[in-house]
Amino acid sequence: MAIKQIDKNIVQLTGFDLFVHLQKRSGWSEEETIEHMKEHGQDVSFFKEFKRITDNYKKELRERMINKKGVNSFNRYKQNLRATEDHIYSYDTKVAEIDHKNKQITPLGWWSVTTSKHINYVGSEYGYEVQKIN
Repeated sequence: MAIKQIDKNIVQLTGFDLFVHLQKRSGWSEEETIEHMKEHGQDVSFFKEFKRITDNYKKELRERMINKKGVNSFNRYKQNLRATEDHIYSYDTKVAEIDHKNKQITPLGWWSVTTSKHINYVGSEYGYEVQKIN
């Protein structure tokens, strides 16, 4: 078990539970959290299996989100956001490219705050990195 009751007021977290706690508390990336755990002598052997499961889950989720017309539907921004297999559209304007091989989204220019939220939301839903425009 990854949660151990030390006394009635103290709980010790290890493994995956510690990983989740650290990410929520600190806002660190997966890599930063794992590095922190290694630095403090924590067992990170769970991470390979976790990474494989989450990558497969994100892929399956993305595939389930594609409807019969080849357009993704999202829980948020239903009226003004859609994505095809290769692009993101905000208000019917093509605003970003989706690279599934490299798990990246590349905006096609500078966009309004709302459109940037749309792009970042799709990145979050897919678990992809959104490239920054210089």
